[in-house]
Amino acid sequence: MSPRAAPRGRLAIFTTGPELRGTPAAPDPIASRGHFHDDTELAELARTADLRDVTVHNDRGGQLLTARK
Repeated sequence: MSPRAAPRGRLAIFTTGPELRGTPAAPDPIASRGHFHDDTELAELARTADLRDVTVHNDRGGQLLTARK
């Protein structure tokens, strides 16, 4: 690898969306200490981190973000 080459990799994150706040998946008072991002916000955070091929799949509030470096 040349000194200028950037490492490449894949990222997968599973989290809960705002629609699950206050439910057994993200109960209060713990939920009040975190921040919940909707699907669009979560994808934008990944793009801001220079990730590409960003997708967010949401299944009843469970969010799966996948991306590549």
